[in-house]
Amino acid sequence: AQLGDWNLETHLVGDKHRRKKAWLQRDVAGADHGFAAPPQLWLAWVSDERIGGGRYLRCLLCSRWATDFESMDLAAYSGAHGFRSQANQKDHARRLEHLDEYRAQVLRERRAWHPQ
Repeated sequence: AQLGDWNLETHLVGDKHRRKKAWLQRDVAGADHGFAAPPQLWLAWVSDERIGGGRYLRCLLCSRWATDFESMDLAAYSGAHGFRSQANQKDHARRLEHLDEYRAQVLRERRAWHPQ
């Protein structure tokens, strides 16, 4: 199927599709992970009934799903919604610069998912 420049066959074999497919299936693998709080205080393993059971990695600074991480060990995650890096999404990088302004709100929401 072709829609403008978008092609289904190309999409299905692309890195972005494979990452998102793995991300959507992670809740099965993640069940054994225990959903420990990520080291980044602005990330949380969050459930959302709109996308099915399980928990998914959510950036509480940006209110967006983090889908570009490679493993459940997030200690070195510095992707679109991770620690400060060139790979950060533009709005995320801006919010990280002003983290103190968001800290109370982020921690309040994070406690709902990671009470420890």
